[in-house]
Amino acid sequence: MKKINKIVFIKKLKSGIGKGEFKMGKILIIGEYPNKDNIKDGMIRRIDQIDKKINEKKRVYLNIKFFSNIRMTIEEKLKVKIYNINFFLHFIYIKKEINRNKKIYIHSLLNYTKVFLFLKKNKEVIVDMHGAVVEEMEFYNKKMKFYILWYLEKTMFHRLNKVIFVNKRMSKFFSEKYPILKNKKIIIYPILDLEKNIKEGKVELISEDKVNFIYSGNLQKWQNIDLMLENLKKVENENYNYIFLTGQLEELEKKIKSYKIKNYILKSVLPEELKNYYEKCDYGFLLRDNHILNEVANPTKLSEYMEYGIVPIVKFENIGDYLELGYEYLKIEKISTNLKKYKSLKNKKILEEMKKKIEKIDFIKFIWE
Repeated sequence: MKKINKIVFIKKLKSGIGKGEFKMGKILIIGEYPNKDNIKDGMIRRIDQIDKKINEKKRVYLNIKFFSNIRMTIEEKLKVKIYNINFFLHFIYIKKEINRNKKIYIHSLLNYTKVFLFLKKNKEVIVDMHGAVVEEMEFYNKKMKFYILWYLEKTMFHRLNKVIFVNKRMSKFFSEKYPILKNKKIIIYPILDLEKNIKEGKVELISEDKVNFIYSGNLQKWQNIDLMLENLKKVENENYNYIFLTGQLEELEKKIKSYKIKNYILKSVLPEELKNYYEKCDYGFLLRDNHILNEVANPTKLSEYMEYGIVPIVKFENIGDYLELGYEYLKIEKISTNLKKYKSLKNKKILEEMKKKIEKIDFIKFIWE
């Protein structure tokens, strides 16, 4: 049986990339193609946003993994083909596909590490900077990864032709870090989903008479979950209701119970269902630390909160360009038992203005010119 599987697998490879089946690809994208199973991930949501902007073009996706995708699979949709492929086992096929395409769009430094060996000078390299990955490794004290990624980031900024930043603060940070960027083509394109798939629905158990607090996200260290729960417990009263939306239900429920919080709703929902909850909420938690990682960030969660007039409760307020834009926020130390129901019209207006500016950006022209 193992022998048969191996023969079938080799035939699949030969009938795919090996025979040049995808020469019609106009752009090669290095990243994981969005689907219903991975769409809750922040990076994937950014990829999905960009894919919607270029969905009239023919695209080929290389989803390259170091420790999975042992058997290569190929998916085909309208104007897009997706390869789920392993770096070590399918090395030769990655190289062939890159050689076949002149325009390479790379989602983040992490995906650049998977293809930099194959990028010849005749390739147009476009990098979408999802965040400050090197600084993230430093923050987590991952010294080996820090030095490797620092070197690769340096080579990447020298090699790329065009770069996309999510806000002005990120552009300024990397331009100061790598002065060579003054010779590159730069565009600022925030992470705002302008073509949302919204699933209308009723949300049970949320009282519109109460002050509703919301947390939407998972339990990463930088989310400061314990700080949030500690402060919610301090102010818990019959007029407050807490909504937690996460993909880590069991883990978060254990934490909530350890703080003996009572008035809460805990659910896992798809991005298109978030609207139904956001519309009913007044305050939302976004407890980032005072670090360059957060200064250059453009959290999807923050823009979503603001779009629905939710006031962000923050630990560090200088996130992305929002402080400069004058957004309304509440510092975590100011949370109290006498907060009133409130929708920020100012935050809504800021998001509306940002959307108008984004819609004026000719993203297709920037990529294809």
